[in-house]
Amino acid sequence: MPDYNIDRNSMNALRTANLSYMRHGAIPGLFLNGEDNFTIEVFFYLKNKESRSILYGQQGKFELGIDNGQIFLNAPGFCSFIVAEATVTLEPENFYYIAVTYDGSKISLFLLGYKIFEAEKTGVSARSEDPLSIGMGALGYICTIRVFSEVLSGSQILSNNLNELTGRDSCEAWLVFSDIQPIDKGKNKLAISLVGEGAKVVNLVACSSFSGMGCALLKNKVNENYEAFTVLGKAYPLFTSNSEMAIFTSRSAADGYTVLLRRQENYNYKLVFKTTGAELTSSKDIEANRWFDFAVTLSSGKITLFIDGAQAGEMNVASINLKGDANALIGTGYDDGYVGFKQGFSGYIDYIAEFEKALDSTRIGGYVDNPPFIFDKDLISSMSLNSATPSELAYDEPIWGHGDFRYGLAESTNPTNSPKGIQYFYPTEKDPRWDTLSLEDQWKLNYYCTYVDTIINGVLGLAQQHNGNMVGVDPDLARTGTTGLLRRRVNARVNLNPPNQRNLEIEMQPLLRRRGNVQNRRAPRIPGNGFNGAVGGGVAAMGAGATGSACGSGTFMMAVGAVVIVAASAFLIPIFYNRPEPTKSDIRIKSLQFNSDGDSTIGSLNCRKNSTKTVPVKAVKNPSNGKIEITGVFVPSDLTKITLTVEVYCEGKSSLSGRIKATETPSIIGDLISDEFTINSGKPKYISIDIGAAKLKEASQGMVKNFAANWNWTFVRGTDETFLINSSQTIYTVIARPLSPWICTKQSYKNGEIGYIWTDLLDVCFSAYKSYSDPKSCLPVDLEHVRAYTLELNKNTAFKYDKISGASKYVTDFDTIKLQKCLNDRISTSTNDLNCTDCANIVAIEAAASGIDVTMGIMALNFKCNQIKAIGYTNWEVPFPPRGGFSYHQVAIIGHAGRSKESKIFDACLKLDAGSYPGKLESSTYTKTPRLPINNTFSETGNLQVNVPVSTPYDKPFYRERLVGDKSKCEFLPSPIPVANISKTITIASGAVNMEEDAYQEYFNMVKKRFGLEENPLPKKRGISAANVFTDIKKIAGVTQSELEEDYGEQKVYSAVRDGNNYRVDINKAADEQMAYSVLTRRLAFVTNPALQRRNDLGDIAFAIDDSYIITVRNNVVITVSGKDAVQLAKDLIKQL
Repeated sequence: MPDYNIDRNSMNALRTANLSYMRHGAIPGLFLNGEDNFTIEVFFYLKNKESRSILYGQQGKFELGIDNGQIFLNAPGFCSFIVAEATVTLEPENFYYIAVTYDGSKISLFLLGYKIFEAEKTGVSARSEDPLSIGMGALGYICTIRVFSEVLSGSQILSNNLNELTGRDSCEAWLVFSDIQPIDKGKNKLAISLVGEGAKVVNLVACSSFSGMGCALLKNKVNENYEAFTVLGKAYPLFTSNSEMAIFTSRSAADGYTVLLRRQENYNYKLVFKTTGAELTSSKDIEANRWFDFAVTLSSGKITLFIDGAQAGEMNVASINLKGDANALIGTGYDDGYVGFKQGFSGYIDYIAEFEKALDSTRIGGYVDNPPFIFDKDLISSMSLNSATPSELAYDEPIWGHGDFRYGLAESTNPTNSPKGIQYFYPTEKDPRWDTLSLEDQWKLNYYCTYVDTIINGVLGLAQQHNGNMVGVDPDLARTGTTGLLRRRVNARVNLNPPNQRNLEIEMQPLLRRRGNVQNRRAPRIPGNGFNGAVGGGVAAMGAGATGSACGSGTFMMAVGAVVIVAASAFLIPIFYNRPEPTKSDIRIKSLQFNSDGDSTIGSLNCRKNSTKTVPVKAVKNPSNGKIEITGVFVPSDLTKITLTVEVYCEGKSSLSGRIKATETPSIIGDLISDEFTINSGKPKYISIDIGAAKLKEASQGMVKNFAANWNWTFVRGTDETFLINSSQTIYTVIARPLSPWICTKQSYKNGEIGYIWTDLLDVCFSAYKSYSDPKSCLPVDLEHVRAYTLELNKNTAFKYDKISGASKYVTDFDTIKLQKCLNDRISTSTNDLNCTDCANIVAIEAAASGIDVTMGIMALNFKCNQIKAIGYTNWEVPFPPRGGFSYHQVAIIGHAGRSKESKIFDACLKLDAGSYPGKLESSTYTKTPRLPINNTFSETGNLQVNVPVSTPYDKPFYRERLVGDKSKCEFLPSPIPVANISKTITIASGAVNMEEDAYQEYFNMVKKRFGLEENPLPKKRGISAANVFTDIKKIAGVTQSELEEDYGEQKVYSAVRDGNNYRVDINKAADEQMAYSVLTRRLAFVTNPALQRRNDLGDIAFAIDDSYIITVRNNVVITVSGKDAVQLAKDLIKQL
């Protein structure tokens, strides 16, 4: 540990040159020959690109290296390549991060976190136990090398580019140089040796280098003569023949001040503060070839010098001219009003900062280890010289070089075992000036801070770090910081046009340059990957590399730049479109309207969000976010144009003439501009804008899609353009006009109509298609959507097959689908029972919403099944043992044609065995192959009986032959079953549909025959009051919990807990015995468990499956109870009737 000043903004690295390098032994069990997956990461600094060098590898066997700036891999028999100059060329004097992954078939090469090259392996070469060399032939610095026995993901590699490195179990080698000797932090703790005299661990400090014949210039930003003032900095002087070396000159020698070093006879230096007519020399010497910190304070007419935090002299002074409007010089002074080098500085300078206050000795001493940060209180200028693009950070202005001045790495200016890493602290108090800003100014600051933070953290891979009071880049701090620095910077930086590639390209260069400076403030994380954060210049060099200066060609620059621009645009759109509506404006937009009575040829269909929430026809400003939010559902195949109606209102004192304009991001419908119009003061006006349909048709591609876009609205008068408001539009597209039960006829919007298309359902459809569509399926686009809906439902963990009764849960007694319940349940954390009727209806109603003709078909009656994987289960089972089959099965089918053996089946309810023996049981000797029925032809033959012997191979894809057991009879009823209507949440029209005349009639007749119900067996009785029917279930002995789960008027569904057992109770109060008979028939029909049998000991009539499920009728009230000992609970319920 040194007892003298150091620069903590440093790191250690392995210096290599020509035949001076490092090596370690072979990694146990990991071969770089094509056998094993691996990832290799190399962090390094390239000083010279001319020679061929091996960054890492076994000589002649596996060599990853650089040859004249080109990255190459030489692994004979495994994979060899050299990246073309047109793709990327590494330029010297830059830090780089290269990662190579091998996944068993191909090698992927990453530069600075981005994939730039890929090559297939050519074979597997011989294993080698040779040692691995690091930096052989390389002239530069190796910062860190890591080797993994797994393939790191692209996102992990991008993160490793800038963030602190963390260990993994697969880390076979992790070579670091943080102390005097290199070590391996990997799990193998490999032995390391240095070869040649030039290979050694050295300390590197990022700074600017001055030869005595160069300097840096910047515009002096100090704009007033402060009564109190501080200038401070960090420098490293070399021995020189100059008698004086100027560190900083505020303006011309006759009109400002200079901080300089004066050489002494012992070749040490004195610190001198020189101004017009006054000069103060330090009492303390400064040694050459060592870092020192200086500070000069002005307070109450007194100048005080500090060296390394300790006071070193003071004197009184009449006045000092601090005002700017002149070029300040770093590293030299003025000579007769011109830049000269009589006082040229030889050595290194890290930074110089100015404050509008005389700092006390405690604060000055604190800056010896941790230099100022831009949010530090009272800071007015921060001249950072430790990046490849030196900048004044407070105003974000560049520092220009003149003569022999350059950014560089100062080698061995610190001992290798010296402390490394700098911390920055930020104030916690809120800036009182923040609340005085207008909403517009607050938004500008938010936008700027988010812009910077997004690029640095979200796009370039640098994660935010907040350790206690330590800060990297904190956007909330930037918005409320104490110094108002961001307010100064934002004036020149905020681009008030919507984020897009054109605007972002203009702003990316300064931002990428700034990336290095900001990263430098994350110095406490130095040891992570060996160079991130440790050396601000190193990271800045990487930043420059990402924009092309480190890469001779533009291919890599364009590739990375495109990623950055696209991603940045995506991040910035939300904040840009949160811009508040101006407080004062002569003209305002009051509403937007897509819907023209649901006319799909010129606008949106009538739609609603779900069963309870409508989609307003006229969209107005949302007071919570200040934006107009408009939603539309479009049928691109119907559209001839899109008519948007805009309501504007004039708040000015006189009439206005002009046009309204909207710029859309991203472009889905397109940019808009109205015709010229005149609006009178205090009056509204409705402006119709016709938009071409071509762009939306192109964007939709004939699919179900959901687009989110924004319009930035302005009022245009001549060349003047005034911001009005932002709007967000949610655009849905469907394949064709939705089918029944959806209402898509042209009509005035009715808030109570639940038959309008639901956007919540379209969200489900879009998500399913996005997640599960597969171009390799080669299905037409409509069938591909049905395929995706089937897959999504089957994979949804919110649903599982009811293995007790197999009864329908999502279709009411009124032949309506409980769509809202289904939407709620699909995102619930619990698992919900359903059956085949539910699955078929869900797929069919999603298809109908998409404009796809899907109906349903029924297979009957009481047939045996092979083993299946029911929805929600992973095991193979024969359904409902010991009988082992279904009483019926319902599936989704394409089209309205009569059911036949040629019908195409989509079944989300179960997976069949696609293997050669569908009738065999899963066993140790036979492994079944699960496959979801997607567009399967129903049957091979029209015969009633299936003939697929268990022991005979069957390789045909027919649905029935794979589901139904051998020799079992299964009939496919010919009538197409339409999708159920949509149930309302609270109530439904009294009275069920006449089910004797609907599409289920044939099936219901079969059910009646099965249960001996050809004639209505129910006695004619007077109806019971609703109060007696829908009584409080908790009044029954033993029931501790009861809750009304579903209410459909005459049908209500309850959950209950009795004696610790869970029950589902479904009660229907029928109007008379005929209606009760219809409901009973329907409930019996939609129980798939063939074990359902009649009982004669309960109610007027009853049917049960053991004691776990019962359907009974008493006094025209139909009751279904499921759960352990359901029969007893049903008996107790009936007692109340």
